[in-house]
Amino acid sequence: PDDRFLYVLHNGINGPARETFRGAGTNFHPKAPSALSIVALESRSVLRTIPLVWNVSSISLTNDGRCLVTVGMGRKSKNTPKDPFDLPAVHVIETQKNEVKAVYPAGSVIVQVVWTADASRFFVLCARDLVRKGREWSSEHGELRIYGSASGKPLAELELDYGQGMLLSRDE
Repeated sequence: PDDRFLYVLHNGINGPARETFRGAGTNFHPKAPSALSIVALESRSVLRTIPLVWNVSSISLTNDGRCLVTVGMGRKSKNTPKDPFDLPAVHVIETQKNEVKAVYPAGSVIVQVVWTADASRFFVLCARDLVRKGREWSSEHGELRIYGSASGKPLAELELDYGQGMLLSRDE
């Protein structure tokens, strides 16, 4: 029978828990990198837990449900060399086998990720050279990374002015 799964994000930085802590006058800071637990609904058991980078801000399924995509912001760290879990990255998890298909590193702060309908191409929009002005962060520089294979190496890296969002035209 077709197994159905529930995907549970641990130590993410968005969602109701963060708002609850903030509303209570505290700020929520995960104590460990994010992780994704895969729960088989039929057997009511945790199949596995996949380690992710620090501070995952979103998880979503591709249109066809074949891949689950996580977007991790990473964290500032004094480790030298940097631990791979400290760096921002997009994880693509194949939902048939529930295994990591690819990890796409982002050079800086991830603004948005979009992908083609068949998940053959991923577009990662980043902000670079962030500057703090009072309580706000701003950037005049951006970068678009285009990925198309499981190798984790970009097909292209384009320097742009700071971008705030992306839309992919009709894709079949």
